[in-house]
Amino acid sequence: MHICIIANGFQEDYITNLLNNLKSKVDKIDFIGSSIHSDRKIDPQIQFYNLRGNHHDNESFVEKFVRIFKYFYRLLVYLHKTKAKIIHVQWIRFHIIEGIFLTLYMKAIGKKVVYTAHDILPRSKNNTYNRIVFKFLYKIQNLIIVHTSYIRTTIITEFKINPSKIYTVAHGIYQREDRGITREKARKYLGLPDSSIVILFFGIIAEYKGFDILLESLSSIDKKYCFQVLIAGKVKLEYKSQFEKLVKVYNSDKLVFLVRYIRDEEVEYCFKAANVTVLPYKEASQSGVMFMSYAYGIPVIAPSLGGFPEDILPGKTGYLFKPNDSESLAKVLLKFNQEWEITDGNASSFIKDHAKSNYAWDKSCDQIVTLYRILEK
Repeated sequence: MHICIIANGFQEDYITNLLNNLKSKVDKIDFIGSSIHSDRKIDPQIQFYNLRGNHHDNESFVEKFVRIFKYFYRLLVYLHKTKAKIIHVQWIRFHIIEGIFLTLYMKAIGKKVVYTAHDILPRSKNNTYNRIVFKFLYKIQNLIIVHTSYIRTTIITEFKINPSKIYTVAHGIYQREDRGITREKARKYLGLPDSSIVILFFGIIAEYKGFDILLESLSSIDKKYCFQVLIAGKVKLEYKSQFEKLVKVYNSDKLVFLVRYIRDEEVEYCFKAANVTVLPYKEASQSGVMFMSYAYGIPVIAPSLGGFPEDILPGKTGYLFKPNDSESLAKVLLKFNQEWEITDGNASSFIKDHAKSNYAWDKSCDQIVTLYRILEK
């Protein structure tokens, strides 16, 4: 079985784990990525095609246009020549070009197209136009993979997609090398006090991530509670102005910033320093950050929307709060403070064991390969 995985800029950790766990289950994997994947620990037997090249935030419109044009030209040449029969698309940046035209082209030249719907619609773009585009996009896929029953049910009911072509496969837990960094060492590295309860707000910072909800909730909590917040991640350009205003309004010595791209070697420090990861999202189908947190045995606090109620065991792997409700989040933070055994390693061990049992990449990739075989028939 010869397959091709197209990343289209999706999360590097997810892609790396997917590729390395699929490798032993198929005959050959071609991987279409960009320069950001060059330093990833991807199995050397996987054929890596760096068709996207380098891209950066400060490039001009012309530079971006030329880069994207070259990418699609290279991709079309690859698709015309490759013997891979199954093309698995992980993300869609240009909905019409990649999601519709490219899918139709691949099917026209005899390829079977699999699309992983990590989200139902583009974030913060739930409008009539996108609903029409994605309804057609979903209809023309040979097969759709989702990670929660919530996403599957929503696509079926709201977009009238045939249930027989949509399969739920658990999101794998992130596999990273554990370098044995202690909480004390991680906090020293990040300049965090040992005595505080550290809340981690991790990942790309955008409007829908609910940074304002987190700050509002903390401002309502009595200062006697030793909460410290580590904000770690790069701010999206379109949210930068709003983010800076929020920081000024809620100016506090309880906020510690690592606002930039978080290097691989720093990820472990961030999670090892934390007592809990908070995902105050305003909208979401799921979150890869949650599975990263679980991998380190760190509980997660998230809103009761999307797939979160499926993946969080209240009081065991985390807590849920009312969506878009800073007061509810504040109450849950205080509940966490009262109930969670901060120094008890048993809680961390339970989260890790639970994650390994329910979100193993090996099991998920077995399911994915079974779906590939269905398409091969």
